[in-house]
Amino acid sequence: EVVSLRKTFAEERQKAEQLERQRRQKAEQLERKRQEEIYRKKEQKWREQEKKRQEQRDKDRAEEISKQGEFHSLSVPKKVHGCKLAFTKDLLFHGTPRSYNARCTECRSRFNIEYTCEGCDYDICNECFKQKTMTASEKKADAKRKAAEEKERQKAAAERRRLQEEEDEKHRKKWDPKTHFAENIISPSDKNKDPDGNKSKGFTVWCSDGYGNDGWHSYEGSPTKEFDTTYATKKEANERARYLFQWKNPWGLGAEEFEQHAYEIDKSTKEGMVTYVVTPDDSTTWSVGVVPDAAFAYLDNATRSRHYYDREDDYEATAGSLGIYHCF
Repeated sequence: EVVSLRKTFAEERQKAEQLERQRRQKAEQLERKRQEEIYRKKEQKWREQEKKRQEQRDKDRAEEISKQGEFHSLSVPKKVHGCKLAFTKDLLFHGTPRSYNARCTECRSRFNIEYTCEGCDYDICNECFKQKTMTASEKKADAKRKAAEEKERQKAAAERRRLQEEEDEKHRKKWDPKTHFAENIISPSDKNKDPDGNKSKGFTVWCSDGYGNDGWHSYEGSPTKEFDTTYATKKEANERARYLFQWKNPWGLGAEEFEQHAYEIDKSTKEGMVTYVVTPDDSTTWSVGVVPDAAFAYLDNATRSRHYYDREDDYEATAGSLGIYHCF
């Protein structure tokens, strides 16, 4: 009996839930239909209002055209237009100057619209009007004039290209290391790369890249001064130092870009041998210098091991935007 009552109760509950679902679905359908009907009526009302507004606009426009009929008094050749025209500047279009919205019927230009026929909704610009009213001889002269102007334009364009190409070539040469340095400076020989290549009688080019004692980065003493090359003369060693410092900097910047960003370069000379030092903001200190071969071993933290900054094969400087000043 208890089982039977439970079964009956479950069936009654299912029926009640089904009826409730049906009631909700019906209510939702009625609400959707009500909303759709409200939307349809609003849309219909909007369309009716829009239709009335358009009718009023058309009526106002017709009255505007009628009032402006007296301006259409300019007789023009039929090859231009079959009706009398008016000056566009004298006409209104829905209360605003027609010239604000007019477009030449002939060339579709919006500029210099000169004449209008409102009845045909025809507008013509000054240039097209001149073209249509020219005699054969005038058209020939005009064509000759335009050809001369085009020739002059092309000549001016060619001159601008020539000047730009000259400027580009000048710019390229300025940052091409081969313009400034001999081949043995750009590509040192094996003898140059050997610390003992000049038997301690030449001049060593060294470089270092690392953080100084700035109180922020870890500091374990001055950065290692790495061997670069040795040359027989100070002149060659100084040129190599300049090339290494600017063209082969540790940040991989092209010479021009380096010059733009490497502010406050410290260049010093001692006994005819140069030293370059630069510390960009929030970066390492890059130093390149020249010393006698015999003195290199006594520099602080010097090593005969050669650096890696110029081991790539590309010796062309990266071309950036024009430099404002020259570092050297």
